[in-house]
Amino acid sequence: MENGEIIGALEVAKDITSIVHLHDQILDLRHQIYESPSKDKKTESSARYHFSDLIGKNETFLHTISFAKKASRTSSPVLISGPTGTGKELFAQSIHNAGARRNRLYIAQNCAAVPNELMEGIMFGTARGAFTGAIDRAGLFEQANGGTLFLDELNSLDLFLQAKLLRVLQDGIVRRVGGTQEQQVDVRIITAMNIDPKEALEKGLLRSDLFYRLNVVNLYLPPLVQRKEDIPLLTHHFIYKFNHIFGMKITGISPASLNNLMNYHWPGNIRELSHAIESTYNMMELECEIIEESHLPAYFFGNHIKTASPSLRSAQWGDQMATISAGRLTDKVKQMEKL
Repeated sequence: MENGEIIGALEVAKDITSIVHLHDQILDLRHQIYESPSKDKKTESSARYHFSDLIGKNETFLHTISFAKKASRTSSPVLISGPTGTGKELFAQSIHNAGARRNRLYIAQNCAAVPNELMEGIMFGTARGAFTGAIDRAGLFEQANGGTLFLDELNSLDLFLQAKLLRVLQDGIVRRVGGTQEQQVDVRIITAMNIDPKEALEKGLLRSDLFYRLNVVNLYLPPLVQRKEDIPLLTHHFIYKFNHIFGMKITGISPASLNNLMNYHWPGNIRELSHAIESTYNMMELECEIIEESHLPAYFFGNHIKTASPSLRSAQWGDQMATISAGRLTDKVKQMEKL
């Protein structure tokens, strides 16, 4: 813009050919893994977790498990919401394994992990010649036909793709990108979001018509700070888990250490608790049997590794540059190389 008038335009373009090829290789490998050796044989589900793996005694958490068990009896869409690290995929896998589709495929896809340019082909498949290098490839819906498709971080999905997803949910018909033929699919959809659905609607991250289509069964997973009575149970579960991984024999946690865990605010929820317990194993001697306060991560006590702020680093760089402003060129080069 110059004097209120448009005088030109700038385009920033990026060649994603190599990225497309890498994703094609990933899809081929996944297709080989998920491909049934015989269409008449049942495929083994890739979902590992069951309702018996969900740990907790918090009343709200137990109610959520109860609702999820009821939802597993049908094929209705399920929308799971809750902060990151609360176990949304564990619920999705548990619902799948408790339902009639347990012997069929369970496929999970994080919508935030794939660029929008590639997500359409991954989700709906591609037809040969649709674009440069495109080949005939089944999408997630075709691969999960008869089973369950779990879409995590749905709010990260492009609105255009949300519209196409809505059509598939309504009609059960998939057409590959660049293709002319349509295929009927029978897939149970379970979606998850790490923000409140109402917030996603207000911010325009989620289409309202798609939300109403997916929100048949709504499950909310509370953050760990709202179910602190579960922290001791989860802590002992992770101790048992990491004993096997690290080959150690930790028998428990000291009252003072547990008190620190109980008083922490847990922004990363259960995932952060798991990482905190794993961190203690790296700080302990092999002969230790109890997790003590000294073994806990430093951030529990407000001790963080301090790094200089960008402004401070700039000031330090300026001071260092000032010290080499005079002298011979060879001396300046040596001093610059040291920096």
